[in-house]
Amino acid sequence: MVRSLFVAVQFLCLTLFACLLSSCVTPGTSGYQYREPIGPETVANEAVVKLPFSDTWDLLIGHLAKSFFVINNVEKVSRIINVSFSTDKPEEYVDCGTTERTFQYAKESHTYTYPMAGSNSYKAAGKWGAYQNLPTIGYVNRKTSLEGRINVYVAPKDNDTIVTVNTRYIFTASTSGEQEFMNAVGVVVQKTISVPGTLSTVSFNTGQIGSAD
Repeated sequence: MVRSLFVAVQFLCLTLFACLLSSCVTPGTSGYQYREPIGPETVANEAVVKLPFSDTWDLLIGHLAKSFFVINNVEKVSRIINVSFSTDKPEEYVDCGTTERTFQYAKESHTYTYPMAGSNSYKAAGKWGAYQNLPTIGYVNRKTSLEGRINVYVAPKDNDTIVTVNTRYIFTASTSGEQEFMNAVGVVVQKTISVPGTLSTVSFNTGQIGSAD
């Protein structure tokens, strides 16, 4: 009877130990792939308007005054209009390529595909612990913006007008977020509400390519 009870207890302990082993979680995985933009080799920043200079000038000023541009300087004698703008939707104006991120943890799986110029959110898997064998998950928010300063040169040519536009772009991307640290069975034991963010700025002109690490 005692032996039978001992065997039963031993079997129960082994079963519980096996269950604990089977319930242990392992760190997730994250993947990253970047695809460069596919765009024209040259940028058309000059156009011929089939109108006299004065008419073209008045139309430009009228249009700019009704748009989101900020008019900084207007010099009709010098034929120069200087304006600036800012937007929180850079993907509508510049092409920075496309990013694909993958996230896998336990039974959860996500693929995030987004334009690099646009704002987005995603999860990232990592490791922590003395043996780097425990899972951690980061919740990342990425915010982008674009500023620009534009010189518009308006020049008469016979009965037409040539309009040339050159822009100085400043693209900014910042990240922020929080991070969760799990134990061996997947229970959150620590949570960092705010993790150190990053800030990246790229400047480039019309017809140029800007890059950042």
